[in-house]
Amino acid sequence: MPTHKHSPDLLIAVGERIQTARVTRGLTQAALAEAVGIEPVTLSRYETGARGASITTLALLAQALGLTLANLMDVDVPISAPDRGPEAEEVAFIVNRLAPERRDLAVRLVRELAR
Repeated sequence: MPTHKHSPDLLIAVGERIQTARVTRGLTQAALAEAVGIEPVTLSRYETGARGASITTLALLAQALGLTLANLMDVDVPISAPDRGPEAEEVAFIVNRLAPERRDLAVRLVRELAR
């Protein structure tokens, strides 16, 4: 019979993967939570393994992070950095040069365009 991880260990491992993918992609907990339609405190609980997400929420998280659900759940394979094209790099370069109040406006505009 195959050995399975205990649920708390799996929750922690998946939570760490969510956090790693989020940080690697430069997202805050608030931004990812908003994209998925959950509260930031709920996302924090998922990331620490204090709470398990439903399969629907996991699928939404994976999509928002640019991953497949299988990749998000495969705790034995490292999370890879996002593959950004030249356009994304240019946008990031421009946004990073803006004053903070304009940067916030640019981020909100891009989020709205992505909907």
